[in-house]
Amino acid sequence: MAIELKDGISALAKLLSGLREQKTDFNEADTRHRILDLLIHDCLGWDRAETKVEHRFNGEYSDYELGIQPQVVVEAKRTGQYFDIPIESNKHGIVRSLSSICALSKEFKAAFEQAHKYCSDRGIQIGVVSNGMQTVVFLGVRTDGIPPIEGKCLLFNGLDQLEQHFPRLWQAISPNSPDQKHLLNELASIVPTGVPQKLSTSVTGYPSFRYPSDSQQSLRTLSDLLIEDAPNTPSVRHRFYEECYCESGALAKESLVGKSILSARYAAMFSPTEQNPTLQQVRSKDDDKFGLSSEVVAEALGRRPIVIIGDVGVGKTSFIRHLVFVKAAAEIQNSIFIYIDLGTQANLGQELQDFFRI
Repeated sequence: MAIELKDGISALAKLLSGLREQKTDFNEADTRHRILDLLIHDCLGWDRAETKVEHRFNGEYSDYELGIQPQVVVEAKRTGQYFDIPIESNKHGIVRSLSSICALSKEFKAAFEQAHKYCSDRGIQIGVVSNGMQTVVFLGVRTDGIPPIEGKCLLFNGLDQLEQHFPRLWQAISPNSPDQKHLLNELASIVPTGVPQKLSTSVTGYPSFRYPSDSQQSLRTLSDLLIEDAPNTPSVRHRFYEECYCESGALAKESLVGKSILSARYAAMFSPTEQNPTLQQVRSKDDDKFGLSSEVVAEALGRRPIVIIGDVGVGKTSFIRHLVFVKAAAEIQNSIFIYIDLGTQANLGQELQDFFRI
């Protein structure tokens, strides 16, 4: 029995008109017969042939289970069993806190726990508690690590709210809703989830190790030879950094600045013959937003110490060697520099003073 949202709204208007004209202090059986049956089938569009009533499971009976493969559990209460609802600043909002309602209304808490048990035992994700006048929709089963009672719910507190916000109810639990997961997304998205999980958590068996094949082992050995041995072999060191060092945009810029700093520092140390004053442009390009050229920065830093900071393996040593052998080779030839390698050449079993002694 497929119905459109407009048909559901028309059926709801007819249902509410009858309820407002008569006394509504029904017992549970009348509540189900005069309100919930019509709301579920005529307004929301659930087929009666696909609805289980008083369905028994493990010795317990649920009032309604909707769908051939049940998708929604409905726990019915009589209209006279009113749920006390906490007053909030947003009186017209329907998204509310389940724990707040349970804390104020013992009647609702008992009904919620009953419906939640049905959902949990039977593997049905959406639960509904209704006394005809008040309807609460919630997630009875969650997979995000949040207990259902600490989550949120949709609360239709009275006939006026049910009429005003019926499209939200229809979109959340109607079998004909274009997005069957709308309720799950809506109620799960408003709960803070903290820092997003790493993508590796979705990879089955991660972390794990594979035994390398012969070709992989050969490539690994070859890479170890190139990366570890070639840069430390004096006969091929210059050629290695000239032909194999790959610069990114940022590192290329830093290399140029480093070269300029060395030039400026050399000039400051050896005090060449005094020259006539020269003018240096502040902007190296017309579209330069920062207004300082690399030459000006290098001149300003020419007398200051330089410290390169970075994690292990990010390329600090390679950057310095490339600067020495390639980018600033001419400046280095006219400079005095000392390179100390404590990682591969120093014998740390002895005193460091002996290592540094000239």
